[in-house]
Amino acid sequence: MMTCDVIKRNIATTFGDRFECRPLSHYLVVNTPFTYPNLDGIQVFVETLPNGEVILSDKGETLRYLASYQIDPEESENKANVLKSVMSSFDTKFTDGIFYKHSKEGNISDDMLSLVNTILRISDFQLLQRAKKPKSDFFRQVEELIKEIAHDKENLEFKKQVEGNSGKRYNATYFIKSANAIIEPLPHPIQAVDWTKIATVFQEFYDLKNKPEAGYTLYAVLDDEDNEWPDEPKVLLSDVAKILLWSRRRQWKDKILKVA
Repeated sequence: MMTCDVIKRNIATTFGDRFECRPLSHYLVVNTPFTYPNLDGIQVFVETLPNGEVILSDKGETLRYLASYQIDPEESENKANVLKSVMSSFDTKFTDGIFYKHSKEGNISDDMLSLVNTILRISDFQLLQRAKKPKSDFFRQVEELIKEIAHDKENLEFKKQVEGNSGKRYNATYFIKSANAIIEPLPHPIQAVDWTKIATVFQEFYDLKNKPEAGYTLYAVLDDEDNEWPDEPKVLLSDVAKILLWSRRRQWKDKILKVA
């Protein structure tokens, strides 16, 4: 029988106190630190079936959120294909308007994070109706700096495929061979769409960190030049990676150079 104590015990080492659990009727409701684009908190509902099987779901909240903006994720072939792709990527099921995953005690944190990522990706349909923001120079500047750090182009790989402890594969944005370092740049989460990227990088780093034999050094470069990052995502990422603030690149650049 899944209980809040069991959930807290399994996710505490991963998320600390940033996930909260409470019983509600015959469900357990887990409040996550992630949000929908309108900044409402994302909740995961945990149900133990009579046969002992554990189901994690959104109880239809994601589609209800989209419906409030008159969005149907299956209304066009393009959206339907994106929906299928997202569910396939995170091994999530979809029935009667509910996104869900089968889970068990040992996998509860991984499965919960995969479901949250599914919810984030699908809820981003609302953002497709907005005008796209201009692309920041941040990513171009980070790439220039990473090339400088690596010295030699043979020492740097782009979109290197790496495998986490779960067996899932990720395309690491930058990999410096001599330092065995993976570097992921993250824009400021000033728009909700950027939370999707944060959640994706968090899952990647969490999975890689749990594979100590790979020995990766994990870095998250945060764009803070125009705005300070809120504490919640910064602290969340610091659980799984070394945080590098872009505004202080002169200070940390030399440290990575020494490692590399």
